[in-house]
Order: sequence, then C-alpha cells, then structure tokens
Amino acid sequence: MIEQFGLSPTTAKAILPGDKFGRITVLATGQKGKYKYYAVCQCECGSPIKPIRFDGLKAGIVVSCGCFHKERTTTHGKTGHIHHNRWLNIIDRCDNPQSTAYHNYGGRGISICERWRDFNAFLEDIPPGYFAGAHIDRIDNDGDYEPGNVRWVTPLSNHNNRRVTKRFEFAGENLTLHEWSLRTGVNPKLLWDRLKNGWSIERTLTTPKLSHQEAGRRARAAQIAAKSARSKTGA
Repeated sequence: MIEQFGLSPTTAKAILPGDKFGRITVLATGQKGKYKYYAVCQCECGSPIKPIRFDGLKAGIVVSCGCFHKERTTTHGKTGHIHHNRWLNIIDRCDNPQSTAYHNYGGRGISICERWRDFNAFLEDIPPGYFAGAHIDRIDNDGDYEPGNVRWVTPLSNHNNRRVTKRFEFAGENLTLHEWSLRTGVNPKLLWDRLKNGWSIERTLTTPKLSHQEAGRRARAAQIAAKSARSKTGA
C-alpha cells in the first residue's frame, strides 16, 4: 500500500495503523527520505486514500480529507441564520481535536449524525420552541447529536446536564452544587470548599453562610480549643 505513494517502510511509532484523527483512520505508515513520515489514511466520507504528514495529524491541523473544511465553507445561502454558528460549533467540538471542548465530545465518542452534516437537514430536524439565549442540549448526554436527542434549554440547565457536573444527594433530592446553591443561598464555591475539607453533605448544605465576624469568632474558638487540648496532653 505505501509503495504506491513512493513511501518506504518505517519503524516510527508516533502514529500507528488504526489511529484516528477526527474523520481520518490510519491504514499504514511510511517515510520519504530520512525524517519525513507519512500516514496513509482513509476518510469517513469514502474519498480515495492518501498520504498525510505525521506532523499535520499530530498537531490537529488535518482532521479529514478536506470534506470538513468544505462543509464549513459551503455556501448554502444561510450563513447568517441564527442557528448557523451553533451548527458549526457542534461539528467543531465533535470533529476537531484542537477544539477546547473536544475532550468532552468527540474525544469521548460523541458525534453528529451524517444527516445533520447538511445544514438544511439540521434546520429541518431541530425541535421547535427555540427562545432567546437557548442552548441546544442532548437529552441522552452519552448520545450523539441526532434527530430526537436534542432539546432547547436554558444555559443553567445545559450546564447541569454536563457529564462533568457532579451531583449530590440529600433529603431525597439529587442536585448539582449550583442547584443546591440556589436552594441554600450559599455560594457554590463555598459549598465545594466545605466538601473538600471533609464536611458531610448534610453539614455542607445546612450550615448557613457565615458573616466575617462569625467566621472569625469560630476560628478563634477553634484555636483556643486546640491550644487547650495541647496543654492537657503536655504537647
């Protein structure tokens, strides 16, 4: 396979057959000269196989045979549509390893269905009910972007549905710290700090936010108690 592209066998292991980069799957590897390493790749779109430089793949510059770029730049008369950038961002976080969100989407197997790679089809299928500021959210957080698995939600609801948002159960309810913060009136960072310091979930949620005076009083009381305990033990 590599010979048809003028490549020689290589022992380089930076990229190996079977590795995937965006839409590209590596079929074989080879080299030209002493330091130019290439991967013979097949794109998901079915275009002819072709060699691609290792450095382009490793840097995330090349993620397809070129079809990804064409999709982003194709003129369909709707580039100013309210959902156009939303559609581009979905493709980006699913297909582009250089996207800051890729590790939470494409990096863990989340994709956009083939039908929705056509913007017009995407517009036909997304559910009604869009409102100003709405986010498009996957109902099954481990499922793909596809018909029947998306809905319009508020930014807060979208945040609470993220895989990385930890939930805490108390008094029969299972909520995120942001939701518990709204219930208790205590800043979510303070709630998290309490948990990191070993507080139980009950104590974390039922202890009100202290004033600076109260916090200082408790800190001084704790210091006095610790000093008293040390004197009793002769420390």
